[in-house]
Amino acid sequence: MTATIMGVAVLGIATPQAHAAEYDCTYLNTVAIKTQATSARPSRYLSAELAYGEPYYGMIRARATQIGPWEKFKRYRCAEGAPIPVYALRAANGLWVSSERGYGGAYNGLLRASADIVQEWELFYMKLGGNAPGEWSDIYWTPSYGAQRYYVSAEWGAGGDHHGMARARAGQVGPWEKFEIEFIN
Repeated sequence: MTATIMGVAVLGIATPQAHAAEYDCTYLNTVAIKTQATSARPSRYLSAELAYGEPYYGMIRARATQIGPWEKFKRYRCAEGAPIPVYALRAANGLWVSSERGYGGAYNGLLRASADIVQEWELFYMKLGGNAPGEWSDIYWTPSYGAQRYYVSAEWGAGGDHHGMARARAGQVGPWEKFEIEFIN
């Protein structure tokens, strides 16, 4: 059974109290994440690109028209007791989705299924919308609670194999930062 929540989904990474702390997380459910359709482009599911070589193995990119194994993400609740719920996503390769904050230029904040453990770059905030048409979810990363939010964007302006790549880089929610979260179980 699949349930859909439409709203502005905020996906981002939250930094822990101590740098490089490892988090224990509890499995919640499996989700698929789809971009908002506009008159200029159709909606697409986020995929973990597991056929890419390094350094882009596991790149998260909006490209699929239907849900397959690479479009399913296990969602975990982490950092119990945080002021806002914090989540981590595990891709089909068994690795955690990270916001690559060390990458420069066009790849800064690139989302990639590449981490063995959950630390600050693997923690995201997800603001789930309702289930009425036009209510979307937004996903963001922030270096600490209350700091600047970096909303996840599907980069529709990128070309080739990078078209639709997901990056935590936007300062506000626009059409590229709106997602639909589908609960698979």
